[in-house]
Amino acid sequence: MKKTLLLTGVLLALTASLASAAGLSLGWANPADLGGPRRKARLLQGVTRVRTELARAAVITDPRIAGKRFRAATRGLNQLQQKLRKGIFRWNFDLALANNLISEADALMVAVQGLMPPP
Repeated sequence: MKKTLLLTGVLLALTASLASAAGLSLGWANPADLGGPRRKARLLQGVTRVRTELARAAVITDPRIAGKRFRAATRGLNQLQQKLRKGIFRWNFDLALANNLISEADALMVAVQGLMPPP
């Protein structure tokens, strides 16, 4: 039991650091590279929502309820990736920045899925 809690704590710390890294790289980005300040603010709201869901899942002891929070974080990451791809397609976003953010979101999604309890 202690090994499971320790492993979960380490993985959660990893996902929190990845979420912070994604938020930092998005926060320091030039708004013009993300289609303007309004679009940048909406993307930052999505990252904040994912970070909140991960924080909520960290304090929940019931694995079933924590799994719901992890799934919500995964959905939020998926929506963030879709918005970034849509921005690339419409030529509003800087290609290198958006691809970097997509890869960071993908790495975070893999880490979050590793924390999810089996069905």
